[in-house]
Amino acid sequence: MGRQGFAHTSLKQIAQEVGIAPALIHYYFKNKEQLLVAVIEDIDLQFRDIWRSRFRGTPDPMERMLVGVEQIATLYRERPEFWSLQFDLIALSRSNPALREPTSRLVNNFIESVQQEAEALKDILPASDFSVIPTEDQAALTAATNFGILFIWILTGRDPLPVLRTWLILLLSALSLGDVLAGKEPPLQHIMALLQRFHEIEPYRGPP
Repeated sequence: MGRQGFAHTSLKQIAQEVGIAPALIHYYFKNKEQLLVAVIEDIDLQFRDIWRSRFRGTPDPMERMLVGVEQIATLYRERPEFWSLQFDLIALSRSNPALREPTSRLVNNFIESVQQEAEALKDILPASDFSVIPTEDQAALTAATNFGILFIWILTGRDPLPVLRTWLILLLSALSLGDVLAGKEPPLQHIMALLQRFHEIEPYRGPP
């Protein structure tokens, strides 16, 4: 499904790909839509588990920002079919009521994960004017950015890595603004070092 797209892949083709009888797939999944949801939810769970594990033991807020965006970039590079299937699921949910709930759950799971990270950062960072922005709104904005990058990638084929790099710059700038408002020097060298690490990510190979 990731290579050919949801519409151009049959359950029979999937069964042949993995070397099992089509009847076995039908035993667990009533239709192709259910299989699509299961595949995306499994990859999404793996992604969020890796994301959380990488945050552990990383107290530096800017480092945590890098880790979050870097993990999304890694998924684009190593598992582009995940994003392609997400787009298919979102598009199908518009006309298929049975897919709206799992699609909404997927988006809300992402928002909740980001909100948890925002809450953790709030406990690390000094109080500032940014504290008045609800973490739920911060998470929703992050989700909107993430899915917006996905749509641009699918519809135009544009490399997502430069856009993700720009997003990282904005996130790090927002954090450094807190230092400026507190009368401190922004950690410019630290920011440049983090951006350089992101710049060294293996080049994107294009959509599946």
